[in-house]
Amino acid sequence: EEAVPALRLCPRPYQVNAPATKKKFVEVFGGTGNLATAFANINIPAEVWDIMDGEAANLLRKDVRQKLHNLIENDEVFAMSFDFPCNTFSRARKNDGKGPGPLRDDDEWLLGMPNLSEKDRQRVREANMLLKHTLALMRCAIRKKVPVMLENPKTSRLWLMPQMKALIEDTKPRTIPVDYCQ
Repeated sequence: EEAVPALRLCPRPYQVNAPATKKKFVEVFGGTGNLATAFANINIPAEVWDIMDGEAANLLRKDVRQKLHNLIENDEVFAMSFDFPCNTFSRARKNDGKGPGPLRDDDEWLLGMPNLSEKDRQRVREANMLLKHTLALMRCAIRKKVPVMLENPKTSRLWLMPQMKALIEDTKPRTIPVDYCQ
């Protein structure tokens, strides 16, 4: 008999017995939900939105972005974390002959190298769209005075993207470098 994978809830809730607040912590691109678990452990309800839980958590979908936007606008969010996927922004891919080449550079091809395979071109396109949507949600949260965290390696090309630089310039965030990769 073939095993049927368990259906996951989208978003994935982390309930608490005695909530310290009616608002919830929202972790986007949360993967295993470690941060959501930490908030739930201090009695703050939390939820994770991650594509690994299905299309109902895919930020490339307008209805998913609208649900997150509504949570923020309706004052249901205590704080948010965006654990943005670094794969296409990573500097780990190099032109050193030991592995695949980079998908971007720091300058002319920051939006994507011209010689990419169709598969890599699509990955870069999707990452660029995810960044656009993430920054829109972050701006909404900031406007509503919801604390926002964005996690990505310090050397990531994400920080070089013009729209990211604009958000940093506009909001003057507090940055805290942490060694968080597992």
